[in-house]
Amino acid sequence: MILTSGKQILKAFGFDADEEPKSIYPFSPVYYMESDRVVYIIKRTQKPLGLANGLMNYLKALKEAGVNIVAPVHMLKENLQVISEDVFAIYPFINGNEYSGEDDEIIESKAWVNVLEHIYLDEVMWLMAEKEDW
Repeated sequence: MILTSGKQILKAFGFDADEEPKSIYPFSPVYYMESDRVVYIIKRTQKPLGLANGLMNYLKALKEAGVNIVAPVHMLKENLQVISEDVFAIYPFINGNEYSGEDDEIIESKAWVNVLEHIYLDEVMWLMAEKEDW
């Protein structure tokens, strides 16, 4: 794995950082970024780029189907950025609580699985690497 600095990652999305940002997640690079009073999360996603595009299209289709999910945001720069051998995406930051596995969260998760099972999404949507509109 080629190590990439957080500053390089933020710069690829058009943000400048005076200091090296610290990942908010200990197992993967996930950066909290605020710009013009809007807060974003920049994180590593699927690779290679073709799979990342498929994932972006899948998330977009779920959102358009009415599923209340956090989907990548459109930026002036391409949302997906290839940095070294990794692919990064930018999402809106959503305030909330960490998943704790309590009964009410498990019940809510099961309800979302039921919703997803009833939304028809063409199986090819996940693999639509050619449609690079992000």
